[in-house]
Amino acid sequence: MNPYLLTMLGKDPFILDQYRNLCTKIIWTCAVSDKRCLLITSSVASEGKSLTSLNLAISIAEMKKEQVILVDGDLRHPSLHKFLDIQPEHGLLSYFQNEAGYFGKEDDIFSKIVYPSGIDNISLIPVEKSVSNPAEVLTSGKMPDLIRELKQRYKNGYIIIDSPPVVPISDAIILSHYVDGVIFLVKAGGPPREVVHKAVALLENKKILGVILNNINLVSYEYPYGYKSYHYK
Repeated sequence: MNPYLLTMLGKDPFILDQYRNLCTKIIWTCAVSDKRCLLITSSVASEGKSLTSLNLAISIAEMKKEQVILVDGDLRHPSLHKFLDIQPEHGLLSYFQNEAGYFGKEDDIFSKIVYPSGIDNISLIPVEKSVSNPAEVLTSGKMPDLIRELKQRYKNGYIIIDSPPVVPISDAIILSHYVDGVIFLVKAGGPPREVVHKAVALLENKKILGVILNNINLVSYEYPYGYKSYHYK
């Protein structure tokens, strides 16, 4: 399992507290608005979306003791299965193909595509291979069907979808129409402000539940070392 996962960061109480604070605010927001399907995205690549998705899932699972379903929505460069050391034979693409009898009529598709993560109360729907036409796949009508089915199966659970960046591809924008809310990640010292503004403009503002400012180097008399901090605004 990847050493950067939260379960491996217990030695650093500061980082752990930041995730717990973030998780508490997200849980409260979801509770008052009944929004349990969340998309994690950012302006550009390499801002920490996948790692944040995983650590948020761990925090929610630990605090709420409810099932969390992680969905890898990055059909171009899937990575969640790598973080969790899973070698998927089937996954999201298998679900899209099942309409043509991919598994046969009697098989339960979810028993094939939902993988235990090795972490309590967390399961993963991976992408088993990258595709060259993700926008075509995501607009096929199967993704909203999947989300509805997951909500039905896990009535008190949470669905967290890790997506590609907003700029310059349309995948995250397509996915944003299917979810209850979007959590937008911004890396400190990362993309220029105008790129962030462009990404936010491309998303529906009413869907953005909050912004996580990632990779801040905090130095104070209380914390004399640099930390990667996660703040929910």
